[in-house]
Order: sequence, then structure tokens, then C-alpha cells
Amino acid sequence: MHIPTAGGPPQHLYPWLEAVARERAVEIAVPAAGGAERLYSALVPTHVLPYSTALLPATPADVAKVVRRFIRDVRAFATFFRDRRPEAVVVVTTTLPAVLVAARRAGVPVVVYAAEIHDAADLRRPVKAIAALATRKLTQACASAIVCCSDAVARQYQRAGHVRTISPGIRAPEFAADRAASRRQLGVLGAQPCLAVVGNIAEGRGQADLIRALPTLLRVFPRIRCVVAGTTLDRARDAAYRDTLVPLVEDLALRDVVTFAGFVDPVASVYAAADIVVNPARVSEGLGRVALEALAAGRPVVSTHVGAVPEILRDGEEVLLVPPAQPDAIAEAVAVLWRDQRLRERLVEAGRTRVLAEFREEDATGRFLSVLADVLAAHAQGAPSTPSPRRTARRATRRRARRLGRSTSA
Repeated sequence: MHIPTAGGPPQHLYPWLEAVARERAVEIAVPAAGGAERLYSALVPTHVLPYSTALLPATPADVAKVVRRFIRDVRAFATFFRDRRPEAVVVVTTTLPAVLVAARRAGVPVVVYAAEIHDAADLRRPVKAIAALATRKLTQACASAIVCCSDAVARQYQRAGHVRTISPGIRAPEFAADRAASRRQLGVLGAQPCLAVVGNIAEGRGQADLIRALPTLLRVFPRIRCVVAGTTLDRARDAAYRDTLVPLVEDLALRDVVTFAGFVDPVASVYAAADIVVNPARVSEGLGRVALEALAAGRPVVSTHVGAVPEILRDGEEVLLVPPAQPDAIAEAVAVLWRDQRLRERLVEAGRTRVLAEFREEDATGRFLSVLADVLAAHAQGAPSTPSPRRTARRATRRRARRLGRSTSA
């Protein structure tokens, strides 16, 4: 796992790993104690290892720090693999390259779950763009299989034969009887409408854009309320962004309008309380799961036109799509939805039908098990993920040459 919290990929992949655990021994590594550890500890043995949760530098000043962390993490994972001797490693992110290197050196096949779209063309942040490109190349070179959550993610990896698109399953929550209780719990009992934004607090998630849209909406809908559900990862830039949101709410006189709910489990209670779910993301989302979950829960969605979202959900058919980083566009779309009940009902009916038909959890789990079985079978027959005798000989020759050079210098 790449994060200690239970939300995101750790939670989305739980059904897959639960199915694997019924057939094989499974052990989970997490970077710190937290929700992910609690989620999996009842299922399988869980280990807390001191590795970094984010290894992509954003500025030149970050490079040396990231390199040091990378070397440290490769050693930590190498020791862990030597002690545990796994048949295969599953990495739930593409942002832990140290796992790939350590597994490659140990001759252990790796299945990478890719949920991120790395923008290698971001010229505004060249260091991050170069790091993203390097991470993509390393994943492509070292992974025995890359399981992508969408075709938009899969297009980043060009080598044929080991890239598969398997979107995680989406369940329809049972929440109807809990709507009033959920609203009472979140403090939005009389909201008309209640908006909800779900996801980690981060600049790329765009919570500030929704907050900036609220003054316009408040003038038209004086009883509007907004629930911001989510917490920050252990990253300084996310904490800094979070610290700007409360002053923003104060500056816009929205103290009685916005509720910061923190991490909510189960998230179905947020969808139960909401009239409209807004996904104001600025980053290129690999799937746009919040929109899918909201539709499965019977809630209309306004989402930004980013990443895989417009490929999976169609504007005016299942959702309303708006450009990213445009609060006025968010406000307009919310107003259109709240004024038009028939539109809300039509979008929800079409979206819920599509999500539950195309994102069946059983189908996704079965396809993942098939990929894992293929990787294990190929490795047993002499997979490329195991260092070849020729490569091992070359490494030994280089080591001998280095030792000889040191002896000669001495």
C-alpha cells in the first residue's frame, strides 16, 4: 500500500485481495499505522514498514531528498522480500518505484495497479514532469503486469502484452433509510440543496473551486449547504492547501454553509445526505470513482472534464461536465441540476444503470485473479522478471571489475 489511510486504492482493491487470500497466503505492507492497516489486519497479516508515501519530486530542491528516500526504501523492501520470500508482489500505485527495483533485484514478479495519469508534458513543473516520465518508464520496464483502472491510464504504457484495463467494482450502497440520520450527523438537516465533495484534501482535488462557487449559489438558494468529506495525506503541500480552506470559507462568509466532515466511513452516508455530488478535480483523474459511486448511490453528479471522466461518463447523458478550475461553471451546472428535477432523475437513471452494468465487482475480481495467475505461471516457467543467467553473469563481471579497480587504486 502507498498510503496509510483506508480510502482510495487500498479500499477499492480490497475485494480483489480478499479473493486472492482465499486461495493463497497474502501479507500487506503499509507505510504507517492507520485505516489501511485496520482494514486489512482482520483479513491477513499486516506489516508497518518505514517507507515513503510519495516519491515524485516537484522542484529541484526535492530531488536530492527523493533520491535518498528512494535508496533507503529499496533497501527496506529488499530486506522485506528476502525475509518473506513472496511468490509475487502487488503494488497498488505507480508512485512507489522502490518496490519495483527491489522486487526486480530479488527476481520476484510484480503486478502494478495503475490508477494515476502522470502528466509528463507539464512544462510549468519540469522536474515533476521528468520524474513522472521516469516513473512511467520504470513501471513499464519492471512490472510483470500493469493493471490499469481505465483506458486513459493504460494509454501511458505502450508495451503490448502486459497491460490490462480492469476498473475496480462499484457497489450500490443501501442508504435510503439513513438519509435523515446522515444529514443530522453531518449537520445539514435542512439543506436545500446539500452539495457534497468527496476525496482527499489536496489542491488537485479542487475543493477550493467548489467553495468559491458557493457565494453565487447562495444568492439563489439561501438554504444551500456543502459537505467537504476527506482528509489529507501525509504531505506538506496537502496540509498547506488544507490550511487555506478555512480562511477561504471565512473570507467568503460561508461559515454556516460549509461543513468539513473529515474522513467519513462509510462514505455512503455522505452520498445519502447529498442532493448533488460535485467532483471539482483539477488533476487528470485515472477513473473518477467518486462520480461513479455517487451515481450508484442514486445521486446526480457535476464533474470536471478531466482525465478518464469524459471517457467513462458522458456530458448530458449521465453527468454534467464542466471545465476544471472554473467556479462559475460549477455554480451554473449545480443551479441547472437543482432547478430541473427531470434532468436529475434522467441523469441518475442512465448513470446508475451504466455503472452497475459496466463496473461489476465480481467481473473485476475475476479478471484480476486471472492476471495474477498468468503472472505466477509465467514466472514458474522462467519469466523475464527473474534475472537471466546472462544478466547475472554480467552483474558478477561488473562487480569483480569494480573490486579489481579498488584493489589496483589501493
